[in-house]
Amino acid sequence: MSILVLACHGDPDFIRRLHHAIIEITEGHVDFQAVPDSTALLDHALSAARHHHPPALIFCGAGADESSATTLISRLHEQPMLRPSRKILIGTDHLPMAGLLRQGAIHGLLDKDFEKADFATLLWTLLGDFLRHEFPEPVEIESPPAEFGPSMTKRRLMILHDRLEQVESSMIGADVMSDDQVESTMIAEFDRVLGNPPRSTYPPGEVIVREGDDPGSIWIILEGQVKLFRTIEGEDLTFHSESAGRIVGLMSLSLQNPIFFSCRAVNAVTALCLSRQQITDAIHRSPVLSNCLITVILRSMARRNRRAAQLLTQVRTLNKRLSSQRDELSAALDELRETQRQLVESAKMATLGHLAAGMAHELNNPVAAIISASGHLGEDLLSLLTTGADPEIARHLLTGVTTSALSTREERQLRDTLAARLDLPPSRAARLVAAGIHHEDEFLRLLQLAPSSKREDVIEQIDRAGQIAAALRNIQNCSQRIAALVRSLKTHARQDDIPHETTDLHTTLEDVLLILANRLKSTTVIKEYSKLPLIQAHPGQLQQVWTNLITNAVQAMDGGGTLVIRSSMPDPATARIEIEDHGRGIPEEIADRLFETRFTTKGGRIEFGLGLGLPIARNLIRQHGGDIHFTSRPGLTVFTIDLPLSPPPHPSP
Repeated sequence: MSILVLACHGDPDFIRRLHHAIIEITEGHVDFQAVPDSTALLDHALSAARHHHPPALIFCGAGADESSATTLISRLHEQPMLRPSRKILIGTDHLPMAGLLRQGAIHGLLDKDFEKADFATLLWTLLGDFLRHEFPEPVEIESPPAEFGPSMTKRRLMILHDRLEQVESSMIGADVMSDDQVESTMIAEFDRVLGNPPRSTYPPGEVIVREGDDPGSIWIILEGQVKLFRTIEGEDLTFHSESAGRIVGLMSLSLQNPIFFSCRAVNAVTALCLSRQQITDAIHRSPVLSNCLITVILRSMARRNRRAAQLLTQVRTLNKRLSSQRDELSAALDELRETQRQLVESAKMATLGHLAAGMAHELNNPVAAIISASGHLGEDLLSLLTTGADPEIARHLLTGVTTSALSTREERQLRDTLAARLDLPPSRAARLVAAGIHHEDEFLRLLQLAPSSKREDVIEQIDRAGQIAAALRNIQNCSQRIAALVRSLKTHARQDDIPHETTDLHTTLEDVLLILANRLKSTTVIKEYSKLPLIQAHPGQLQQVWTNLITNAVQAMDGGGTLVIRSSMPDPATARIEIEDHGRGIPEEIADRLFETRFTTKGGRIEFGLGLGLPIARNLIRQHGGDIHFTSRPGLTVFTIDLPLSPPPHPSP
């Protein structure tokens, strides 16, 4: 019987060395044939199977056509006639053959730098395995020196049969062996082949191997438990118990990558530490060990893949939940923003309501004065025109005479002086003073403007023209005050989307003081203004801040007291406004909550009310890139507002 051995490898030197070893070990009892590439190998093997028997052994490496060895073995296994052939993978990369092992397509591994003794064991084992399945009846041989020959004795065949049974149980029976059985068989083979290598012990909590270390060894856990973890951002992330088997570092060793997980002893651990060289030697010397090790790798990969699939399912479920919660949160946030906007608008309208009450009072006085002045103005004009008044006297009084407000005492003194010097009744002298004639020289000049008129007629003209002039001035002053009040209120109520503009902080303060004049009647207002440059700001928003702070200050002083408004420049880029009151102060226990939404103090009591004044004020100041803070003690509270001269490009919310 001719036993055919085929080999495919792109390295001629390796082929020659392999050929020499096979012929020497088998003493020339096999037919060794080398082919250059995978196609030739497949054709040659199929031809032998059709005409005689399939090749006993097929050594598969990277051929001259650069085809991979695992691809070649897969193509061979796809041919039913070639499945009895024992296929040997040339190389040390075990991972790519995982699928082939599950199919039973691969039967042995051979390193390019093989040792003759190890190779002989592998050769006789696989040859015996092939003959046992292809030729169940043993063939008698005459000479036993060679462990295998064309006339192998029945005794040698039975010995080989027992050995093959062990190999078969380690590979073919792996599907019915538990993890512990496979691992126990693997450990026993390591001990048998390597002569019981020493054990290492690790106390609880000790790190056996760290992530990033060189994968030069594996650790087989004989006793105790371990856990795998990785250090992420300074914290140890422990992985699920299914990720930790009895072998640590095997995957990294197979992939030749740095250790991926750190391993720590949970309790006292006894481990067998084996180097890469020890593992390689043991695999070459024991097909049983190789099969067990591959089974352990596959089961470990299966466990980790199963755990990865579980984690992926959990992650997808959590992602769906998070997505739903994110949508709900986004909707709630939008609703919250809309509610906040409505609350701000409500607070603004409430503030405007208070301002409107004061504004009605402030507008009532000048309007009443205008109505009264316009009524008297008509009467005085009619009287002046019917008396044939001298136009020069009227023109002089209407255009040339200006009066300033006099106290009652000053009016009385001027009246008495004119009455004595001009020999006039006090009532007549009083009317001249009201017309703006404060000195006798002024009266005499007017007499010269109408030399033909009687003295009494001139006094009457002066009285009428003076009342007309006073009425005109009153109308003008009241109209200007109404315009200022309306302008301040309009600025205060402007929409928030108006862009920043060049703003005088003192003007915004004066406008607010004008609007709040009715509330400030019993309050002494002291202005300590420093020279401030114009800033880029929203005047309406700043007026809203000043209104809130000044109103709070007046309330803290129960409507009276002294209010100090101070301006300064703490640095060249910042304008500062301070609003100081001398009221009861802010209790220390509520100071930290003063800027909370819906928190308010009324009359010294803590209440849950609208409470939006100070939160809105702080929000508006922050939108300008500024800051607001306060200091308080009984009798003195100071709110300090710092504003940049130029607003930030993106205002803070």
